[in-house]
Amino acid sequence: MRRRMTAVGRFSLLSETKSNPSIPVMVLALSGKPLSAEDFREIYYNRNIAGKHYRFRSITQDSTHFSLLPSTKFVPQVSEILSYPMVYRTELKSWIAEAILDPLDLSKSLWQAKTTTGGVLGQSGAIPAPPTQDTNDDDSVESLILFRAHHCMADGVSLATIFVDLMDEKEELDELVATQVKAFQKQKKKRSTIFRLFVLLYYWGWGSIKSFAYQLYLYFADLKTKLFYPSPWKKLRKAHEDGNGDTTTATQRTLSWVQACSVDEVKQVADYFSTKHSKVTINDIFCSCISAAIAKLITFHQSRHPEMKLSLPYLNLVMPVHMLGGVLLPGQAMGNKIGAMVSRVPGQSTGERMDPGERLLSVHQILNSRKQTPAAVWSYLLAKLVGTIGLGSSVNRLEDGNTGVIPWLFTKAHANASAVVTNVRGPENYVHLDGRRVEATLGFLPLPPGIPLGMVIQSYAGKVTLTVMAESWAIPDAISDQFMSWVVEEYEALKHQAALK
Repeated sequence: MRRRMTAVGRFSLLSETKSNPSIPVMVLALSGKPLSAEDFREIYYNRNIAGKHYRFRSITQDSTHFSLLPSTKFVPQVSEILSYPMVYRTELKSWIAEAILDPLDLSKSLWQAKTTTGGVLGQSGAIPAPPTQDTNDDDSVESLILFRAHHCMADGVSLATIFVDLMDEKEELDELVATQVKAFQKQKKKRSTIFRLFVLLYYWGWGSIKSFAYQLYLYFADLKTKLFYPSPWKKLRKAHEDGNGDTTTATQRTLSWVQACSVDEVKQVADYFSTKHSKVTINDIFCSCISAAIAKLITFHQSRHPEMKLSLPYLNLVMPVHMLGGVLLPGQAMGNKIGAMVSRVPGQSTGERMDPGERLLSVHQILNSRKQTPAAVWSYLLAKLVGTIGLGSSVNRLEDGNTGVIPWLFTKAHANASAVVTNVRGPENYVHLDGRRVEATLGFLPLPPGIPLGMVIQSYAGKVTLTVMAESWAIPDAISDQFMSWVVEEYEALKHQAALK
C-alpha cells in the first residue's frame, strides 16, 4: 500500500544535506528492572504502535510516497548495545553525536531504536541527580533508549508525543489532554463572534503585513551586518577547516545537556518580570539566557583568535512552532505540522555586560511581537508549497554536500541565524514504561543547513532540561559543558534579580 508523504515531510528530504541530515534524536533514561531490546520490541507490539501510527511500519518508496508494510512483515529496527557507558557523559555524548549524523536507510525503516541496560543509577550521565523514592531498591538499574527518526516521518513534537502511547499512564495523559482542549474551547466560545472575527482579520491581515515586513527587515539587516560585522561563524568555520587541512571535520558535532531548574521556580521568575498586559514566558527566559551564552561564546573565540575580529551585536534565533500547540489529540495521526519564525535579538554588548533583566525584557518584547503574527504559519505553508512542487532531487544534494536550491533558500530564510531553539513540554509527573520509571528525557535537534547551534528547552516531571547540539567549530567539545553553564549562569542572575535565592 502507498501513502503520499506530506509536503513538509518531503521538504525535510529536499532541505537536508550530507552534513546536515534531518534526524532528531531522543534519549530516555529509566530506572527499575533491566530493559533489553527484546523487552522494548515486546512493548512496541503490545501497545500496537504500528497499528495506531502507520508510519512506524513504513519505508520510503521514493521522495514523494511511503510504502506501508503489513505489521507481520515489518521488522522494528531495534537493537541492543551490549556495553553500558562506563565514562560519565562522555560515551553517551559520542553515541548521540553518531546517531544524529549517521544516515538512516529509509528503504528499510524511518526510525531506529537502541537499548542498553545494566548501569548503576546515574552512571551514563543522562540522569542528572541520584533518583529518589521508588528507585532505590537493590534490583534497580539504569537503562537507556536511544531513539531516532527522520523528519519525513514526523516532526519532533509528534515523535515525543507518540512515546506517550508506550507509557503505562497513557489513558490518564490522554484524558488530561482532552480536558485541557475542552477547557480551551469553552473559553474560546465565551468571546463574541464579532470579537473573534476582528481578531482573525487583525491576525491575518495586519499580522501578515508585519510578518513579511519583518522578514524583509531581517534580510537587509543581515546585509548591513555583513558589511560592518562579518559573520563570526563563517570565520570560525574557515579557521577550523584551515587548521585541520580539510573540511570533513566540519561535520562533527558536540553536545551537552543540563537540568537548569524546576518548572515552578522559573515560572516565579517569569511572573516577576511580567506585567499586567505582557506576560514573560519560560521560553522567553531561556532564549534570553541562550543569547547571553552565545555572546560569551564569541568572546571566548575572540580570546583564542586575537588575529580575527569577531563581533555579534545581534543574532537571529529560529524558533520552530507546532501548528497544533505542541500536542497531538488522542487518536490523532502523527505528521509534519511544524512552522518556524526568526527573531533578531541582542547579542554582544559593546560596553559593559548587558543587564540580564534588560536583555530578557528586550528578548520578550521581540518574541512576543513575533508571536502575534502568522509568521510561523506562513513558513509552514511555504514549506508545504516547496515540498509539493519539489526543486530537484534530495539524492543529488546528499551526494554533492551543501548545494542545491532548497538549502540555499533555507539559509536565506533564516538570515544566517546563530541558533535554532525549540520548546518541548513533557508530562508534569513521572511516567513508566512497563513498570520502569522514566527518570529523564533528552531531545536533540538536527542542525538545519547554515545554523551552527540547536537547542531544546524541555520540561518533564517538574524539571526544565536544556540540550545543545552544535558544530564542533562553533562549540569545541572541551567547552560544551561550559557553554551550558553560561546559560545557567544567566538564569541564576535573573533568579537573583527576582529575589529567588
